[in-house]
Amino acid sequence: VEIIHQDHAEALVLNDTAISFIEGCDGQRTVDEIITGMTDDFEVSAEQLAEDLSPYIEQLAAEGIIEEVKTP
Repeated sequence: VEIIHQDHAEALVLNDTAISFIEGCDGQRTVDEIITGMTDDFEVSAEQLAEDLSPYIEQLAAEGIIEEVKTP
């Protein structure tokens, strides 16, 4: 799956793990909560998922595709 960044006319290719993470981004859950919820689907520890997803999360945030939501 690719996400097209319109401002830069470039594609960001995502694997199944990254897709699942993006699907979990609902503005209500933290990154840790999303990752913890993914552990059963991928049969891997939350620590390993966090390590694997870290570059994707950083790139998605840098590209403005996801952003941190501040809670009161």
